[in-house]
Amino acid sequence: MKKSVAYLFPLVVIVLVLAFNSPVQGSVAVQIPDPLKLVLDGFLIAAMTAATVWIFEHTNLDLQGSAVSIGLSVSTWVITELQNFINTIPVQYDPIVNTILTVLVVILVPVGILRLLSRRPATLI
Repeated sequence: MKKSVAYLFPLVVIVLVLAFNSPVQGSVAVQIPDPLKLVLDGFLIAAMTAATVWIFEHTNLDLQGSAVSIGLSVSTWVITELQNFINTIPVQYDPIVNTILTVLVVILVPVGILRLLSRRPATLI
């Protein structure tokens, strides 16, 4: 049990430091589209799950129960930082930023759906 606490304590400290260092969100001209937020959430949760599996294979420390909560925390931080970066772009470039974000959604969402369909589990019927 002490081994897991020794690994989790630095992780909690890192998450708290990242949370407190995140700048306060200012006025929002362009919002990140919800489908793009969902794609980022899914990608980061999958990455955290893969990281916990890798940690388990190398250290026999089972952290798989905390992968989703860590992934959601990191995902929220990444989305907030991306939104803060978008807020620094001048107002006259709003249509260009909206177009770029829409193109990202149009490209990434079908790619995720195709990957999901290609890994379809076996069915009895």
